[in-house]
Amino acid sequence: MTRSLGAVLPQAVMRGLREEPSAEDQATLVITDSVRGYPHVTHLSQAQIGVPDATRLRLAMWPESTAVENIRRTSRLALYRIDEAAAYTVHARCMSIEAHESSGDVELTWVEGLVVEVWEDTVPYADLVSPVRFRLLAPEQVLPAWSALKVRLDAKD
Repeated sequence: MTRSLGAVLPQAVMRGLREEPSAEDQATLVITDSVRGYPHVTHLSQAQIGVPDATRLRLAMWPESTAVENIRRTSRLALYRIDEAAAYTVHARCMSIEAHESSGDVELTWVEGLVVEVWEDTVPYADLVSPVRFRLLAPEQVLPAWSALKVRLDAKD
């Protein structure tokens, strides 16, 4: 059953997106509209998504990615993730796109989004338990930079 939760991130999604990055974790899907009219899916790690508050998202993405090109063109994106046995789709409108240095010399594009509507999908006879997952191959090299990036993305400004 699908229902609208309005334009505010529910607590389940807030908790999930604010967790510390780890070597093995859920990937959040970012869906944009391609130039050919089909959905384009990108996978972001926990470290690449910040939630300054329940109405805003901050994504750190590769500057030349297809997803960033699509967001520049349409100003729209959707996040899809599973938290606490439910699937959530977050529709957002892009408010700004800016270049930022991550940690070290990695240049990332920060996409600031305003939550437009959140949809929750559940069924009474089953729990969703298996999101898309990833495993870092060299966590000792990646996690320190991810943790620093996560703090900056979650900052309230």
